Amino acid sequence: MPVNGMYSTVGFINGQQVNFLVDTGATWIAMNVHQARSLGINFRYIGKRGSVSTANGIVPFYQVILDKVRVGEIELLNVAAGVLEGSSPPQVLLGNSFLNRVEMQRHGQVMLLKKKY
Repeated sequence: MPVNGMYSTVGFINGQQVNFLVDTGATWIAMNVHQARSLGINFRYIGKRGSVSTANGIVPFYQVILDKVRVGEIELLNVAAGVLEGSSPPQVLLGNSFLNRVEMQRHGQVMLLKKKY
């Protein structure tokens, strides 16, 4: 069920459990540096440095490719993500690098994700 109009779900990044906030406005899966470190993502080594425009302004970030992202029974390989400097976003965002590869259906207050075949 959505909270304040937003959907959240439990998922996994590279086998590590995370709480996702579904964000159709986010280009990629997005997380802050603290979340990335706790997930064992060596973003400073494997990431491509750049900057991104967010609700908080222009923020330095690292673009990385996540080996595996799983939500429910859907597991996708090689999913783009952004690791943002600082403490935002407070929750890992499930963005379009994942969502564009699945079908989304809303039924009342429930959002269903289905793997595209």
